[in-house]
Amino acid sequence: MCHFIFVTDHRCWAVSKSDYKGSQSDIIYLVTDFEQIKKHGCEFVFTDGQALIVYSKFFDDESDFDKLDWEAIRSSQWGRNQRDNDKMRRKMAEFLVKDYVPTEAIIGIGVMNQQMVTQIVTQAGASIPVIVKTNWYF
Repeated sequence: MCHFIFVTDHRCWAVSKSDYKGSQSDIIYLVTDFEQIKKHGCEFVFTDGQALIVYSKFFDDESDFDKLDWEAIRSSQWGRNQRDNDKMRRKMAEFLVKDYVPTEAIIGIGVMNQQMVTQIVTQAGASIPVIVKTNWYF
């Protein structure tokens, strides 16, 4: 089952897609990078494709980053490709952190609209950069 982490009213919730009744504009993305995860000693795994697909492989060593299809991951194309039926799975490679990501490791927050920027900054007093990233939403 696919799960999302989202923040609404500045509380984190993990829910299955079928349980979520809010709108996309309620979802915010907490951004970090591998260097932050490593710096904070977080345990992690990553996959070479969508984790629920049985033939996706799991890795826990940064030396295996070269096994990811970075061209597919960075592509803005989500549609199925008749020449490469596996591209969509590879594009959905996942990086998963065990238990939690420390607040100090969050380097940014992505939101759908300016209203969410204002809400996060004024109500939560966010000191982390908040940026509108409409292309992160579908």
